[in-house]
Amino acid sequence: GAARAARLADMLMVDPTGPWQLGDDAVATFDSARGDASGELVLFTYGGLSDRGPEAAWSAVADGFRYMRHNYDRWMSREPTRELPPKHYRLLLGTPHEVAEQAGEYRRRYGDRVHLVLRCNYPGMAAEAVADQVRLWGLAAEAANAHPGV
Repeated sequence: GAARAARLADMLMVDPTGPWQLGDDAVATFDSARGDASGELVLFTYGGLSDRGPEAAWSAVADGFRYMRHNYDRWMSREPTRELPPKHYRLLLGTPHEVAEQAGEYRRRYGDRVHLVLRCNYPGMAAEAVADQVRLWGLAAEAANAHPGV
């Protein structure tokens, strides 16, 4: 898919369920096929935020994440994912500052061409809970922009 994206588009989208190595390999293939490292990268990830840290952030999204993951597994005729959250996912979990630091890894790896898309809205979440996730993600973005090395 990465080589096809290089031929047909100026942008690569990377699945959120793969480990870092999968993303690194896809970006390397994309760049190699393009002959440069100027193509935009839209990198999806899952996660959750809480002012109380990573455990509370996971707790805020766990039920909806589990429902979503198990439905995807069912659609793909797989056994339900047992380890939740899956350790190989590039999850962003924690306070806004912690999430900003975690999100900074994308910029460190791939530069300023990254457009990071965080899914923090999961099935069954109340509108108020989703609004809080979006508010906290905004704080994380402010922290990342205030300290680009983060």
